[in-house]
Amino acid sequence: KPAKGKFPLIIYAPSFGKSSIQNNIGCEYLASHGYIIASVASAGENSQFMTTDEIGVMAQVQDIEFLINYLTLTNNIDASKIGTFGYSWGGFSNIIHQMRNDYVKAVASWDSSIEYHGYEIAKNMKDFKSDKLKVPYVFFSNKNEAYTEFPFYKSVSSNKKYLYRLKKLEHAEFTSYWTHFSNAKANASSYDLESYKIVCEYTLVFFDIYLKKKKSMVRKFKNLNTELITTV
Repeated sequence: KPAKGKFPLIIYAPSFGKSSIQNNIGCEYLASHGYIIASVASAGENSQFMTTDEIGVMAQVQDIEFLINYLTLTNNIDASKIGTFGYSWGGFSNIIHQMRNDYVKAVASWDSSIEYHGYEIAKNMKDFKSDKLKVPYVFFSNKNEAYTEFPFYKSVSSNKKYLYRLKKLEHAEFTSYWTHFSNAKANASSYDLESYKIVCEYTLVFFDIYLKKKKSMVRKFKNLNTELITTV
């Protein structure tokens, strides 16, 4: 049965043109720790096909806004505790969404494309101003050290920002889908599964600190498994 009471809300935004269930394992993990989780598929302005431009970003942003407005009409959402997380293109959309909506109190990005090709799109968007992101922000990067110089992260004015590199994960491995099937192989290594678990755990700690105000969890940010994750 659904638990009684009000709970923080976290919205997940999937990557470019992908399904709302793309990171079902991560979403279920957060839900199991006392959050209401919702996701909406990544679709373009006029069809299911996403576009790599401002119009595409804003289509996903507006879908997130609609979903939050709808969900906060229910009586088990604590509207003062809303966070978002997203992967790749969805992480980009989450950032623009927060810049438009100060009811979002924390943002987590799983290898968001705003640090890669998306930054050139973002710079020319009317809703983009890096100084608007003043809420806590965490970015999890893939293993390729030469892939980005983190231009957006460096511009963020929030004094509660965190940057971690997953030392074993490629970009596509930040999803439940690839993690699940890659580990179904007989000769699979455990590094990607364990790394995915770390991303989930750190995302939970992040939201526990900044949505549930569990300050005692801060110490967990310092207890790194240095074989799999490192600060940048």
